[in-house]
Amino acid sequence: MKYRSFFTLVVLMWLLPLNAHAQVLVLLQGYLGPGSSWRASGVTHILDRADWVDGGHLRIENDKVVNYRKQFGQDRTFYTLKMPTEAPVMVQAKLLAKYMKDIGKQHPGESLNIAGFSAGGIIGRTYMVMRKDDEPKVATLITISTPHLGTHLAEVGSKIRRSPLSSFTPFIGAGSFDRSDALLKDMHPEEYGNFLYWLNRQTHPRARYVSVIKGGRSFIGGDFVVPAYSQNMNNVVALWGMSTTVRLTGTHMLSHVDALLLVQQMLIGQQI
Repeated sequence: MKYRSFFTLVVLMWLLPLNAHAQVLVLLQGYLGPGSSWRASGVTHILDRADWVDGGHLRIENDKVVNYRKQFGQDRTFYTLKMPTEAPVMVQAKLLAKYMKDIGKQHPGESLNIAGFSAGGIIGRTYMVMRKDDEPKVATLITISTPHLGTHLAEVGSKIRRSPLSSFTPFIGAGSFDRSDALLKDMHPEEYGNFLYWLNRQTHPRARYVSVIKGGRSFIGGDFVVPAYSQNMNNVVALWGMSTTVRLTGTHMLSHVDALLLVQQMLIGQQI
């Protein structure tokens, strides 16, 4: 599998157009995931091998974006972010806006792109919908295993939080359920009056939308967290027919396969 992955990278780099414009890729983690989850899963390692420069792990200190690495690629740079992943979607989207504004200043004229894993895809899409005129536009949004139409597991989490189980089952994350109650509500299956119902009916900006769908349910694999139909942005009312879809096998978790797909989709984006 390693040789096949390396061969795929070589082919993809050979396809890179000589006149490609510079790209920046912002990696958004999912619920309870640290920004380092992109690194621990091997995604950033494969980006490195595909000549993406690791721009660093950004954080906000004293209301300012801090980056101790500050490395920039001539053609391609990626960033990971410190995010309050238990906070409501709107809170995280506003924080993302601060990061994006700073990244835009560091990379004037370059194409800014977002890859969001799980709930991170919702955060990225909310930023795009709520973006102010002085905040950078997003050229491409790639979502991986994202519950665009919600997930019933968020409902289960909300019910556990309100049940006696929350006092006796700390091993399933009861404390986290308390802290992320509002976020879990944001991830409830779309229905009239809730957050996803509102978001999915907002005008979305012109951009390239890519839905990475991990389909299938079985005892040996598949995404048991988010159903396949919910991962497809074409099922979002405001985005019907606007998203490219890529179907993968595997579990809900990030893997090197996701990294190879990111490299491929960003190369395609450079040619558009």
